[in-house]
Amino acid sequence: PYVQTQHNARDGSLAGVEVLARWEHPTEGTLLPHRFMSIARQLGLEAKLDETIFQQAVASVAEMARDGVIVPRIAFNVSAARISDPGFLASARDAIPTNRDRFAFEILESISYEDSGPGLIFAVDALKDLGFQIDIDDFGSGHASINSVLNLEPHVLKIDKSITRPLGDSDRAARMVASIIELARALDAKVLAE
Repeated sequence: PYVQTQHNARDGSLAGVEVLARWEHPTEGTLLPHRFMSIARQLGLEAKLDETIFQQAVASVAEMARDGVIVPRIAFNVSAARISDPGFLASARDAIPTNRDRFAFEILESISYEDSGPGLIFAVDALKDLGFQIDIDDFGSGHASINSVLNLEPHVLKIDKSITRPLGDSDRAARMVASIIELARALDAKVLAE
């Protein structure tokens, strides 16, 4: 697991961290997920990879807490394969027995909520009932309907970097970001910009 910090746009303070998967390849160095996730998916190991990253990161957060370092919020990516795994909810519950409101699971917007059926909605609702937060990752890059976003009731909409990157150079990007911020306000959700 690699940790990427998240900062408050107003004052730069640490708002949280996102746990990311990276592969330390012996000859090619650090590889990003686009280099290995499709292979993991083909081998049926995507859920196992998510679980391994999650467990290692939870252990690291616990170790930091013992050293007096408290991270305000920790977000984990969760694949469709993992969230559909029958043991996922118990694993999350057991790994994080307290302060669950500091932990979030990021669901990619590209996961089709309509196609995933009631299983995804059940898992998201169960995570919320356990006290976890739900973020929608890469918002604006996928194909989620407004209705599915309303049904998931996320705590955070994370605006995809393809929308935020042109800010400052594109009035269209600025209008798009403003629209997403208004949508988040209507949902009573926070906004995180990649």
